[in-house]
Amino acid sequence: MGGKFLQRKALAEARALLLSRATEVGVETVATEQARGRVAAVAVCAAHSAPHYRASAMDGIAVRAADTVEAGCGDAVVLSEYPGSTDPGPDTKPCCSIDTGGVLPEWADAVIRIEDTIVVAGGFSIRSAVAPGCDVRRAGEDIDQGARVVARGQRIRPYDIGALLAVGVYEIEVRRKPRVAIIATGSEIVEPVAGSAPAKAGEVIEYNSRVISASLHEWAAEPFYLGRTPDDQQALESIFRKAASEHDVVVIIAGSSVGRKDLTVEAIESCGELFVNGIDMMPGKPVALALIGNTPVLGLPGYPVSSVVAYEQLLGPLIAAMTGTAAPCREKVEARVVRKIPSRVGVEEFRRVCLVSGSEGYTVAPLARGAGSISSVAHAHGWLRIGAGREGVDAGSMAEIELIVPESSLPGYIVTATPPCELSNELEDELRRRRPDLALSYLDLSPRDALEALEAGQATLALFDT
Repeated sequence: MGGKFLQRKALAEARALLLSRATEVGVETVATEQARGRVAAVAVCAAHSAPHYRASAMDGIAVRAADTVEAGCGDAVVLSEYPGSTDPGPDTKPCCSIDTGGVLPEWADAVIRIEDTIVVAGGFSIRSAVAPGCDVRRAGEDIDQGARVVARGQRIRPYDIGALLAVGVYEIEVRRKPRVAIIATGSEIVEPVAGSAPAKAGEVIEYNSRVISASLHEWAAEPFYLGRTPDDQQALESIFRKAASEHDVVVIIAGSSVGRKDLTVEAIESCGELFVNGIDMMPGKPVALALIGNTPVLGLPGYPVSSVVAYEQLLGPLIAAMTGTAAPCREKVEARVVRKIPSRVGVEEFRRVCLVSGSEGYTVAPLARGAGSISSVAHAHGWLRIGAGREGVDAGSMAEIELIVPESSLPGYIVTATPPCELSNELEDELRRRRPDLALSYLDLSPRDALEALEAGQATLALFDT
């Protein structure tokens, strides 16, 4: 049996095995204006140019540039208003009033801004010459017909929607959203439903599925939460088989460890092929990867931080492979480690950290290791990855941090060494009233450790009861 992690793998090997079993999902056509966040299935080219005609870039008068060459050095040239579209010939100096975006007459090759003209009887007087093409937008100046607008595998952004509509692309082929079944296991699980009674001692509020669902929406996948299944192997096997037959991926929360009620692995083995049972990473070791039929199955740990690490490292890349796009990638920054951060050799560790911004860059402030503390992820600014072959990160070294928050927001975080309290809540509320870019992050340290963090530059604030 795989219940004692006999098929344990390194993270990179486990991910490679999972992705080798990924199959790209099919294609569907959606209205371009509804395509935000979807993944383009094919490269999309311009149906016509943008703009698709020669247009004025300014309010003014359309002219022939050659008719203006005598203007300048105090000499004025008078141009006659001409409403026709055909060239009037060399004996006249024509012009016509035109608005921004207006169609340039065939005979015109330049525009003079309205503020550079003087209205006279029958036309306009000008005192400066213009060159051909002045303030004229040529057809295709923005995008030429046939030019690639969106690449295959590109996630559609709001700006892409505008560009596609501008060149006459009103429908687009996108990857179908992978259907991801999410199953929570455990007889102790209760759902977070508004108006329900408070959870009793021994009951666990099920929120891992909601966290995973929110990430799946960001990855252009469609989550289907199938609810709670009790610790009963027959019931687990039944829902696993049904979920695998109706969805593209199955995610199972909890039950993949080695406790007496951890039945997920054995139930998966009864339904399909288990190819990974345990991954050398911390947190997130109790992960099971399998196939039921042709459907990839991920058994994730029940501890919330372990679940977050596991689904980000495995489910995110799997969805990317199925939709033909690049795997999720975070911003990275270099930060200084001022006190050694120990780690265990043989395990790839993901440490949650805050970053203190200073004149010389960022300083790393590690958060607690506890795998059950979802608040530590909510307060963290990023992840510090410590390779399996290292005993930790030495003091004085620089470390690469994978950001959870945008780098642009880091200067606004005030790293607070002590836990949240009534005073810190009031302080943050008042700060954000005055400066919405400011926020508190908490290291949640004891008074003694908080003082040491302040001294080391790993925090900028600590609040103590007096």
